[in-house]
Amino acid sequence: MAASSVPSKKHRPKNRKTKTVLEFSEKLRQEYLRGFQKRKNERRKLAREKHDKKILEERKSLLKQARDSKSKSKMGLMPDPEIEQLVQPEVFDLPEHTVTISNIGEVDFVGKSGLRLGQNTGSINKDIIESGELEEREQQQPPGKKSLRQQ
Repeated sequence: MAASSVPSKKHRPKNRKTKTVLEFSEKLRQEYLRGFQKRKNERRKLAREKHDKKILEERKSLLKQARDSKSKSKMGLMPDPEIEQLVQPEVFDLPEHTVTISNIGEVDFVGKSGLRLGQNTGSINKDIIESGELEEREQQQPPGKKSLRQQ
């Protein structure tokens, strides 16, 4: 028989000294995969912050432009005192009413709200109130339309 010191192909001993052992850790795997998500969320957060900051700066610049244009327009609307003295309001007394013609710069077209031409202010003569004509006018007004169910 041959020398038994040479192992046969079937029974070679395992090379246990140079083998590397691979260990699988679920915790390390999750941490590795979460790293991608964390970095992606950080990029999103930074992009969102930059976008919000940019919007705020644009708003500030628009408000500043509006303020500047408003102040410039106010400066342009101020009438010269010399011209104001030259323009005097004219009053015409007619049989039924009085007409006053004055400078249009004195009229507040915008009003307090900024939405209308001006505020409607009704005035009732004291004579009408004292004589009782106001009550008669209110009584003469026809009642509003009623539905068939209310009649």
